[in-house]
Amino acid sequence: MIHRYKQIPGLVLALMLALLAQFCSAQWGISGALLALLFGIAFGVSVGRMTKHRPLWEAGFAWGERQGLGLAIALMGFQMPWQALFSSGWQVLILVILGLLFTFVIAMMLSKVFRLSHSQRLLMATGNGICGSAAVMATQSIIQSNRADTAMVVTVVNLLGLLGILVTPFLIAQYFPADDFSAGQLIGNTLQSMPHVVAAGFSVNDDVAQTAVWVKMVRILMLLPVLFLLAWWQHRHDKNHNEALKQNLPWLALIPVFIWGFMLCALCSLWFELPQGALDVLDQISDVLMCMALVAIGAQIQWQNIRQSGGRLMVMGVVLFACQLVFSGVLVMYL
Repeated sequence: MIHRYKQIPGLVLALMLALLAQFCSAQWGISGALLALLFGIAFGVSVGRMTKHRPLWEAGFAWGERQGLGLAIALMGFQMPWQALFSSGWQVLILVILGLLFTFVIAMMLSKVFRLSHSQRLLMATGNGICGSAAVMATQSIIQSNRADTAMVVTVVNLLGLLGILVTPFLIAQYFPADDFSAGQLIGNTLQSMPHVVAAGFSVNDDVAQTAVWVKMVRILMLLPVLFLLAWWQHRHDKNHNEALKQNLPWLALIPVFIWGFMLCALCSLWFELPQGALDVLDQISDVLMCMALVAIGAQIQWQNIRQSGGRLMVMGVVLFACQLVFSGVLVMYL
């Protein structure tokens, strides 16, 4: 019981910073995830340097970074847009799948050119290919990447999303000036997170925004199969699980619990008509827990890793995003 009480100061601190990030996000129009990360970094650089006080918040931050994050990801399942998949038609589904495969292949190739680590390439691929910060954090929970890699990729993905809000309307004016459906497909299949998609879509017109959100929802549906594949691949190549593999244990038993929670919540949203008010509350809880995890990660970054590869990661992200835009543009034109 005493051990549990040790988590309270850190949890309260992470919660306060997470709520502050969400409040500032609503006021300033900046990603709450990015603000939570920055607030965590600010805390780590200032108060976090006082090592004698670390036991006060370390246990709570550790819970937020692990169990809290897992719960946040599981609750995301209630927001799965099944209706978008059922009504999208094969064209949009093929567009999304091809775009995701392309993003992973190019991310793997570019990571070798820019000498990025294994975890950095996977985080960049899922963050850019699926749904921004949420996909990065879900992937981080599976591959157990270090905090510096996670923080860098979350930052890069959010900056690329902001860049996309500026760039995609210009590209649409050049190549799809009178085709709202194609314009929406381009935005929905390339921008990193839903807020980025909404902002870019409505900067053109309402019809483009509706199509973009629709396509983005289908992309979000890809999170579940990608997490399953990553979990299977990770355990196949993790030396710590060699003995388990030799015993022919089913790989499904090795998948993290939060993925099963995610799938259960997603199926509940499919099978049962849940009140919108309850879904909104669950979505808010998930967002807060996600921000708490980002606060904890930001506060415990090892800065030497940032100095070693932060610049390369940003350049690689820009190149990857440019490749996504070109590929999706060609698909939209000729698919």
